[in-house]
Amino acid sequence: MIAFFFVTGVIVSTWAVRVPDVKQQIDATPGAFGMALLGIPVGAIIAMTQTGRLVSRFGSRAVLIVSAICVCLTPVLPGLARSPSQLFAGLLVFGLFFGTMDVAMNAQAVRVESGYGRPIMSSFHGVFSATTIVGALIGATIAARGVAIALQFFSTGLAMILVVLLCSRWLLPAGEEESAGAGTRFAWPTGPLAGVSVIAFCTLLAESSVASWSGIFLKENLGATVRVSALAYTSFSILMAVGRFAGDWLARTLGPKLLVRVGGLLVFVGLGGAMLFPSIASVIAGYGLAGLGLSTIFPITMSAAGRTPGISASAALAAVAAAGAGGMIVGPPMIGQVSGATSLRYGIVLVALMGLVIAAFASKVGDRRIIADTATGFPEEIAEA
Repeated sequence: MIAFFFVTGVIVSTWAVRVPDVKQQIDATPGAFGMALLGIPVGAIIAMTQTGRLVSRFGSRAVLIVSAICVCLTPVLPGLARSPSQLFAGLLVFGLFFGTMDVAMNAQAVRVESGYGRPIMSSFHGVFSATTIVGALIGATIAARGVAIALQFFSTGLAMILVVLLCSRWLLPAGEEESAGAGTRFAWPTGPLAGVSVIAFCTLLAESSVASWSGIFLKENLGATVRVSALAYTSFSILMAVGRFAGDWLARTLGPKLLVRVGGLLVFVGLGGAMLFPSIASVIAGYGLAGLGLSTIFPITMSAAGRTPGISASAALAAVAAAGAGGMIVGPPMIGQVSGATSLRYGIVLVALMGLVIAAFASKVGDRRIIADTATGFPEEIAEA
């Protein structure tokens, strides 16, 4: 499983470092470019409404392998774009496969976590976070050598496909818990999924808003240089990776409910404090604190969704992941609208308030520790791996 989170991190970071070059290539206005970027979350939400059915029919292993290969190849499409409409179409295709892979990958991770009998989901997501940091540095180095965008995407994708094929043999085959929900299209985020979906929505809204607006606030409101402006998101990303690697131990020690509540309060204190006493140092520190707070929350929502009684894990995961993707769509433009009407400072305060919402709904993730099924024991395929 680690390999698949690694592959996802490499692909995402490779795309991220070439975003400015893609904008220049299509010669789009900021508004048109922003609309084109919505292709990824829109495609992901569309895919997530059907992935539960695919996993129930074919198993998460088969769906994960096919979608991972497509995720590795489809970034070439936006890399070849020459207009905002072509970019949107290319990112929509990428988002379709990325959303499918995300649900299937987390469905596999939930089964592996259950087999281990202890929380490990946060570490999986920690691999993704750490890989995006390292991958961005490598991708930026390659881009600096003048490598064409599509060529970089294609060569990186081929290398990652090799990783997928080499590591796919260790994935768990379809189990009874996946086939039991055959025919399930999509579980709407209602009932026991509603509270968890609210947390996922607020979490990814905050994450996407930080990625889009943190550097802009430092540069335009506090006069920071471009290099210093990047430190806000850097501190956010590094502390998020650190928090995720420590998250499984914290979940065992504190329990998921308390961990989510503390995480939401850290987001509120970090971003709210930075906006109350704005300076370059306080903003960088505040974003780092927010990254630490958010680090374990989304992995915990995935674990909680996968254990929802009466609903197949794949359908529940798809519902919560789609809610999170909705937050990604709403977040950045919402901050833009609030900033246009007032100021960016108030827009970021609104993100800080998402931390309070997360803390208020923390009890919805439950306080259950992961316990191995002693009747079936640890899955034989995991033990052999």
